[in-house]
Amino acid sequence: MRRLYSCFGYGCIALALLGLMLPLLPTTPFLLLALWCFARSAPERVEWLYDHPKFGALLSNWRDEGAIPLSAKVAAVGSIGLSYAVIVWTTDGGLVRLIAAFPMAGVALYVSTRPRPSETKRDG
Repeated sequence: MRRLYSCFGYGCIALALLGLMLPLLPTTPFLLLALWCFARSAPERVEWLYDHPKFGALLSNWRDEGAIPLSAKVAAVGSIGLSYAVIVWTTDGGLVRLIAAFPMAGVALYVSTRPRPSETKRDG
């Protein structure tokens, strides 16, 4: 099982890296999944992610405070809005738009209501 978790963790890292380049693919959820997998297979990889210069502060903020930096909130909600605009522009049916609107609005609301990191941890 350790190998399976490790492989899945590395796959999540690969998807997170793709998410840095592709605007509609999220990065943070894949990093959180990678952390979960590595906690079960390779604890040294967990520390590597928490110490990472780009992702470490974001992950630590989430672990310690459930906090999301303002810049990440703006990027996430902006991406959700852009995605919904594409759905509206490319679909004719109101039902598709309605079905997409509820989960997207829920995620945007969840992200926007998370606290910001405390002053000592604003690096993310």
